[in-house]
Amino acid sequence: MAEELSARQRKKLERQMNSLAEAILGDPTGKSSSSTRESLMSARGQASKTKAAMSDASYGVKRSFDNLRKQSKAEAEEENEKLMARLSSFIVGAREPSDSETPSLDWYNSQDIDSDAPFDPTSSRPNLTNTNAQTERVEATDQNRASRQGLPAFILAGSEFRSAISDTEAKSYDSMFANAESVDGKFLGMEITAMPMSAIYDLTELNGDFHKRNLELGHDTTAVGKYQFVGNTLRDLRDRGVLEELGITEDTIFNEETQDKIAVYLVQRRVKPNYSLKKAREEMGKEWEGFKKLSEERQNAVIREIRGTL
Repeated sequence: MAEELSARQRKKLERQMNSLAEAILGDPTGKSSSSTRESLMSARGQASKTKAAMSDASYGVKRSFDNLRKQSKAEAEEENEKLMARLSSFIVGAREPSDSETPSLDWYNSQDIDSDAPFDPTSSRPNLTNTNAQTERVEATDQNRASRQGLPAFILAGSEFRSAISDTEAKSYDSMFANAESVDGKFLGMEITAMPMSAIYDLTELNGDFHKRNLELGHDTTAVGKYQFVGNTLRDLRDRGVLEELGITEDTIFNEETQDKIAVYLVQRRVKPNYSLKKAREEMGKEWEGFKKLSEERQNAVIREIRGTL
């Protein structure tokens, strides 16, 4: 009787799961019944009907689990494993597009990838694929991180200062001078944001491989990172104990947080309250050569932002 009941249960489960598969994926034979076609239409555009169909299928599965409890432990475990394996394969097949597909919806968050909707950091399903949304997401994430660290507003993504740095120095925290990290050569693929400060000191040594590479390009520099710090500056800050005061040691990773902290110190050293705008412009130009390329109006806007007098 137990074997007969088990066989009946397997057939019943198979029918239920086949029905669930058709509702989600469609009839693989291409001979869908009218009810299956209706389910497919619902899956494409009528969310309420699809939800109801899935609810019915889920109820059938629940009943099957209830019936399994009445069988022997060994039989129940065997049926349970089969059921879960079949259900898992159907769900994965329904959710994840194949390599050959280019879905119009981001299947991770059900957001229209062509949408120009602004980024909403409070949304549980933010649009991650639209270019503008990606930029806004990066800025929001960066701002949240900097705010948690108690960094000043001028260091936040989207600020006048950060915009000026992006335009004249580098756009990425992983940037190396002349994009050494992204062009053919010894440094291709290097991620400096994953390296400890001790390795950064070695990388930016005078007459080291990186310095020699830049000299061959006609530039006497070892600039790295979002703010294009040179090795001499980093080692000077280390030797004077400044980095230690900032909580940066030999083992500290040269990531976004570390680079931002160093940049804040350098900015505040160059833009002192008693400096005139002219003096502040000159000082900023000594720290960042690219700052000199900005118009005087834009330089002043950056300085006022740093001082909080916009």
